[in-house]
Amino acid sequence: VFTGGIVTAVRNDSSFYISSGSGAWSGIYVYSSDYLLSEGDSVIMDAEVAEYYDLTELKNISNLQVIGSGNIPTVNNCNTAAANSEEFEGCLVKVTNAICNNDNPGFGEWIINDGSGDVSVDDLIYAHTPILNTSYNVTGVTTFSYGAYKLLPRYAADVSEFVSIEELTNNEFIFYPNPLNNNILNISVLEPVTISIYDFSGKLVRTHTLNKGLNSIQLSYLNSGLYFIKFKSKVYTLSKV
Repeated sequence: VFTGGIVTAVRNDSSFYISSGSGAWSGIYVYSSDYLLSEGDSVIMDAEVAEYYDLTELKNISNLQVIGSGNIPTVNNCNTAAANSEEFEGCLVKVTNAICNNDNPGFGEWIINDGSGDVSVDDLIYAHTPILNTSYNVTGVTTFSYGAYKLLPRYAADVSEFVSIEELTNNEFIFYPNPLNNNILNISVLEPVTISIYDFSGKLVRTHTLNKGLNSIQLSYLNSGLYFIKFKSKVYTLSKV
């Protein structure tokens, strides 16, 4: 096939996942370690479609070209049952308010359930230590291995404890708009604090010192893409379009 898409995740061996569009059947795993790609790259390629122990993949990649970068991958909001299905295999998905009902079934995995069914979270790309009976939001690509579908978070910002609407009302750190479609980010804090902004590779970009109350900070130095804001011990995701 001749195909392409946006890189949504990169494994440690440089194999990667791409997506095109959104929804079911929009993503796939690319089995190749010959290219050094980054999340957000737009690529086209020739490839062979194959099934490897029931995992659909692209292999024998040739003529790969990066035609763009800095794109923000589409995240598909799913329940845990949908994340645990073939239709979202290879896709970047997010499940919300899913309770960890098994924090150590073995092999670096943990299990979450939002009421629709279990799905495993695996440490193949990023390892998180969960807390039993805690509710989480988890973003990751869905893979299939050893007879089961599994979510693969990519970094720390892909796993966070679920915060209810009531808790958000009294949140000590509120920022908007997100995605950022201009250069001004508004941040409200309850006390003076310094925040750090990192790019999606984890490199520190800049720090900002905030005053108590509402702050407006200029982020014209950021290119389009995905970033992380560290506030105290918590990490938040910010995208700029």
